[in-house]
Amino acid sequence: MVGRAESFTVDAKRPPFEEENQHLREAVSALRGAARTERGRREGVERECNLLLGEFSRLQTRVQVRNQNQNNFISIRRDKFSFDITIYIFCREYTDPCDGVR
Repeated sequence: MVGRAESFTVDAKRPPFEEENQHLREAVSALRGAARTERGRREGVERECNLLLGEFSRLQTRVQVRNQNQNNFISIRRDKFSFDITIYIFCREYTDPCDGVR
């Protein structure tokens, strides 16, 4: 006897656990794909964040330098103003002892 008819139908039909395993493999594959996609997005956002932090740092340095230069300018103006007032007061109060003597 070559084989019974029911053995062919059983062989042609997949057992339920193999079908479940196939579904699980497909689910795992889909989850791995989703994880790869999410990882790629996260890495892109991290790169962009690092670029923005670098730009922020450069801008912050420029602002600090500009503020320092402005403070130096204000200090120089204040010192010059103080110096001008001192000279004015000194010249106003100073009388040359030789004035009028000739």
